Amino acid sequence: MKHFYSLEPTAPLVFRSGRPFGTGSQESARFPWPSALAGALRTAWMRAQGDVGFTRAEEALQHAVGGPLLLAPDGEVYVPKPADAVVVLDEQRGRPTVHRLMPGNYPKGVGSNLPEGLQPVVAQTEFVGKPQKVASFWPISAILAWDAERTPIPETLLQGDGEPAPLRLRRHSTHLRLDRRRHAAESGQIFQLEALDFGRERLADRGFADGVWRLAVFYEQSLPQGLVQLGGERRGAWVEPEAAACPVLPEYLARALQDSDTFALTLCTPAIFSHGWRPAWLDEQLQGEIPGIPGLRVRLQSLANERWQGVSGWDLALQQPKPARRAVPAGSTYWFRILEKPADTQWVAQLWFHAISDALQDRRDGWGLVLPRLAPFSSAHTPQGLPS
Repeated sequence: MKHFYSLEPTAPLVFRSGRPFGTGSQESARFPWPSALAGALRTAWMRAQGDVGFTRAEEALQHAVGGPLLLAPDGEVYVPKPADAVVVLDEQRGRPTVHRLMPGNYPKGVGSNLPEGLQPVVAQTEFVGKPQKVASFWPISAILAWDAERTPIPETLLQGDGEPAPLRLRRHSTHLRLDRRRHAAESGQIFQLEALDFGRERLADRGFADGVWRLAVFYEQSLPQGLVQLGGERRGAWVEPEAAACPVLPEYLARALQDSDTFALTLCTPAIFSHGWRPAWLDEQLQGEIPGIPGLRVRLQSLANERWQGVSGWDLALQQPKPARRAVPAGSTYWFRILEKPADTQWVAQLWFHAISDALQDRRDGWGLVLPRLAPFSSAHTPQGLPS
């Protein structure tokens, strides 16, 4: 994908409808699905061409979109926290610490119902404690530096309640339903709306934000800067090129991956696979070729993921709800061993923010965008909580 854009919301964005009080629902405003950004940018492209007809829409569907990512006021690109980083509270030092997960082996006499050949995930160092809620988005530079054991994860990211530090995304507001005939509120018709505030509005706990956070996305086509409609209630977001902020594959990482026979892929956006957690491009022996990169055959060694997410939406063309599907959440990490490499060494560059979902259209829509990473493997560690 050639171009990198930022989207600055002009108001808190709504990606869910209102929900009533007292339902006990755990649903809340979510970070936007890739399809939401894909629809907004493709519509902007069609309008720039002066044609929003069916033929142009079919062409726009073929344009690859990658995102959304999170862009900090200083231009740093953030992605969801990788699932292989576990943060626990160190009671002796009184501060949170990060522990790395990696593929390992079972101790003697221990097994599981994992598919044959899939290694368990173990901790690189022993720890005791309950995983803590931390910032849900981490800067790419911090993740890659942690992988290369150059610098630890900054402590500012190891605190919080699941929101991107230091941003508080979720914003609540209370509304009344109006009677269109009387132009007055309907009795008892009260509901609450939760939206995503990227910093333009006043933040209750810190006054006005120091800078505006934005969404960021790759797009295959060139777009003029301008206003697009995004999310519910047709709220606006200003789109403009962000070439300077575009994440670039570090040279040291490219060289290390080319020389290695293993790597890890962390999902930056949710992925949709036909077999739940397992991609359809992997066979029963967990071997297969990564889609879009001919010649790169791999074997899945292990994975760390969270609970699946339900994905649906509204089909504008058919005017009906889209079928609900299960998605592997962003942040999930897959460890692979390389079986065959392409003759062209450009496969590493192709893997940088490449989409790996099963269906071609899902990949074009941005589902399953990955961050390639160095992948430590353990052969000596015992899974925590199991006898040695």
